[in-house]
Parts: sequence; C-alpha cells; structure tokens
Amino acid sequence: MRWHLYAFLSFCLGLQSVLGGETIRTAADISRTLREDPTLFSTFSPRTFDVTGTNVQHLGLSFIFCDNTGYSQILTHTLPTNTLGLTAGDIVHASGKLVLGDRYKIPTAVCTKLAILRHETPPRTIAVSGPEFVSGRYDYRPVTLHGQAIDIVSDEIDSTSTFLILNCDGERIPCPARNFPAGTNAFNLVNAHIH
Repeated sequence: MRWHLYAFLSFCLGLQSVLGGETIRTAADISRTLREDPTLFSTFSPRTFDVTGTNVQHLGLSFIFCDNTGYSQILTHTLPTNTLGLTAGDIVHASGKLVLGDRYKIPTAVCTKLAILRHETPPRTIAVSGPEFVSGRYDYRPVTLHGQAIDIVSDEIDSTSTFLILNCDGERIPCPARNFPAGTNAFNLVNAHIH
C-alpha cells in the first residue's frame, strides 16, 4: 500500500512541475527561471509570479524590480497605461506570468496586476568597473561606469537610438546616449572620459 501512495505522490509532484509548478515569489527566482528553466516554454501552463518589492526604474513598457534577493525586469505592456505612474522607490506588489515573448520569442516576465503600496528611498547607484559590469552580478542594478568614449553608433533597427561605446577598464560597453543638452553633437564625445 505504501508503494502505491508513494507512486501517486510522485506522479502528482511531477505533474505539478510540468503544468507550471509553484508560483515564483522573488526577483532572483524570476531572473533565474527566465535564464535556466527549460519547462518555461510548456504549452500547458506558463509559470506565474507574485512578488512584492521596489521599483528601481520605470522604462515605459517595463520596470526594473528588486527585493532582498536580487533584481529582475518585468514587462507592463498588458496593463492600462493610466494605472502605472511608477516612480523610483515605489514599493509595489506585482503578479503575472513568465512566458515566451510574442515579438522576439525570448523568455519574459509579463505583469498582469500591479499595485503601488507606498513610496520609499530608491536603491542607491553603485560604481562598478567594466569587468564587474559584464560579469552579470550587476544585471538590472543601478550602476555608474567610468570610461573613455571610443565610438558612437546608431541602432540598426531603431535609427533614433544612439549608443556610446565606452572602454571601461578594457571592456567595450555600449551605453544608451540620451538626454543630451540641446545643440550637443554626440560625435563630439568620442575620446572624452565619461562618468
């Protein structure tokens, strides 16, 4: 009899993982699952998340989210735009699904419910070196870099997006070049030291 009970429980636990598994509760687990979970692309049921933490930065159709476990990016394109109003430091409760993105077919966290609970001080910016930046330990974290601008390029798909290529301690890092004062020619920044 015990053998039958064990087999039944094993079947149920295996079925739960195939059908989506437990709800994800942390930013670190969202990021890890998006990177590593091969069952994420199951057509049965996408993984769900239900998290509370800090909005680091609102990026239009997504926001950078952190809690005491780490950082992650969550898309908000399915929410009505008038419900967002996010500012850095907002403590939010977000829930949704981890799915394969419609446009680029990459794993993404898509928010279906979002509530701003209160406002606190946003996470502080951390100064990092080029090698630290490319290590992956600072993904989605607010950082500052110091380097020399060695080139400027336009995005091949979106010609309105311009990137400065910085040499930061031997690492070549593309940085979005936005919000220049009126009349500034970004090409004049080549060879400048940028912080």
